[in-house]
Amino acid sequence: MYARVWGTVPQAFLVAQEEFFYDVPLNIPAEHMAAVSTAFTHTLYLVGYVDYIDQFGQRHRGGYARTYKPLAGFLNDQNNLVYVVQEGYNYDRRRRRGEGEDWLRGWSAF
Repeated sequence: MYARVWGTVPQAFLVAQEEFFYDVPLNIPAEHMAAVSTAFTHTLYLVGYVDYIDQFGQRHRGGYARTYKPLAGFLNDQNNLVYVVQEGYNYDRRRRRGEGEDWLRGWSAF
């Protein structure tokens, strides 16, 4: 298990068809990566969530999970992050009160 390595939680304002990218360096020990990308004895999962407030002021959480497939990038320019299909990993739901770090801030669509 690798913990959050960044300090400030990034914020962005998006409208339809826009994207936001945030690079996060992961400090994974070389022997752990070797088990994933050379020996193929382990699987690396990337799991996370995004909290957001929609244009109507409703708070949501979008969860996601991907597995890292080291050889996929070499085969036909495929993405090496593969969607996890098991239930409960990829979702978009309304947040419960107090869930997330933005409940003390107001919201604005602009």
